[in-house]
Amino acid sequence: MLGEHERELREARNGREQFPQHFSVLQDELFALVALGRIDDVMRGIEESLLLPPQSGWSPPRLMRDVAREMRGHGYREAALAVLQRAIDWYLMRPADEMAAADWRGYMLELYYLSERWDDAVAIAAELAAEFPLNIDYRGFLGTLAARRGDEEEALRISESLNEFADPYNHGWHTYWQACIAAQLHELERAMMLLRDAYSQGRRFDLGLHRDIDLEPLHGYPPFQEFLRPKG
Repeated sequence: MLGEHERELREARNGREQFPQHFSVLQDELFALVALGRIDDVMRGIEESLLLPPQSGWSPPRLMRDVAREMRGHGYREAALAVLQRAIDWYLMRPADEMAAADWRGYMLELYYLSERWDDAVAIAAELAAEFPLNIDYRGFLGTLAARRGDEEEALRISESLNEFADPYNHGWHTYWQACIAAQLHELERAMMLLRDAYSQGRRFDLGLHRDIDLEPLHGYPPFQEFLRPKG
């Protein structure tokens, strides 16, 4: 977050020396390499992830998804799309019963969304939102997808409906989605207001903020740049 990516890489490689088969430390290394523009090294690391042993909560496509986000956040859109296609291909090779599970459909929704395959994404999002009406993310995806497809009225309707989730234990997650919808509608001032509200409600400040594709319309917007700047 401070932009000290050479130091970041050194720390990540120290971790890999201790835990060479852990997805999490490989991901740390690849994030640093992306920030340094060493995309060929990143691609080699992705190949390496295919050889790692199974680990709870991790898989090669999960790593590919997160690395692709980081790539896009640093301006490597085409490389990110190529990595996302590899992740999609991995999932599509899974048995049909696995692919039918809600979690797996959720993974595909996210991958199609990040790949800009809006029609594929909206079909899965609508299906999952109908099955799980209390899921904030599925509702949020429908809102940003409506904005991306030019349906401002539907995007605003969904954004308003997210207020149903105004619970302190959601830590501003519904407000964050409203900020994403506003950004996709190019309502930049409103998006920043909602973004600040989300973090005042408990949203966790982490690396995800600079690589969220829904906030890309805010890139270069001075209030957003100031919001990203490390404080203290």
